[in-house]
Amino acid sequence: ILALVVSFLLGLILTRTITIPIKDVTDQAFNMARGDFSRKIDVQTADEIGRLGETFNYLADQLSYTINEMSSEKSKVEAIINNMSDGVAALDGKGYLIQINPSARRLMKMINLNIPALNRSGFNLLRNLIGSEATKQFIRKQKPLTAEISGYNPEHTMQVKVAPFKVEKGKLDGTLIVLHDVTRERELTRRQEEFVADVSHELRTPLTTVKSYVETLLDGAADEPEVRNRFLNILSKETERMVSMVRDLLVLSQIDSERVDWQRSNVDL
Repeated sequence: ILALVVSFLLGLILTRTITIPIKDVTDQAFNMARGDFSRKIDVQTADEIGRLGETFNYLADQLSYTINEMSSEKSKVEAIINNMSDGVAALDGKGYLIQINPSARRLMKMINLNIPALNRSGFNLLRNLIGSEATKQFIRKQKPLTAEISGYNPEHTMQVKVAPFKVEKGKLDGTLIVLHDVTRERELTRRQEEFVADVSHELRTPLTTVKSYVETLLDGAADEPEVRNRFLNILSKETERMVSMVRDLLVLSQIDSERVDWQRSNVDL
């Protein structure tokens, strides 16, 4: 009986010695699962249980540091995305809208597009941006593509770039959409084309005149002094007109390339 009592007491002491540290480790693991890394395990022994407690304390410190770093990086990325002039939107693998920055909302409103709420299907948005056929090809091939979409009242032109997120085993994990306002660039291109057409027309008229008068002179009009002098005066004026036009074009080219030395002076308005 005495041996049983002693064994029971020793067993109770050993059990408490083992179960209490394990309970502390279990509680710490539960707190870590809830995101609380502030609590520490009180390590009182240097055996395996004590080393387990020290390992859990070290793990809690490392997880806390890693999570804080990730949270800081996430905040930086969100700040960058939210302050970008380009529009950025993201869909998850199921096509639900998971991210959209203020610039994307503004640019989409400029071209009269309906913006779905977060965590709602964004396939209609993708189809409206790049078209149904391009959307099917993108989902099938899972390769980046670029398109342009225009809106009116007033007129705007947006360049749309669509790229897949990380693809594993042929599965699309998400889609990144980037919007860039190219209205000004397209307007400048259009004006440049109109300018080239106007200049070509303005040069063609005097060149045609010069060509016709030169041919007339070569055909025998040069032998008549009165006609020859009148034609030469016209050729001189037309040539001067073309020289002046070319000179203006050179000035415009210098202005465009910012290589003009302005001569400034006071003027009585």
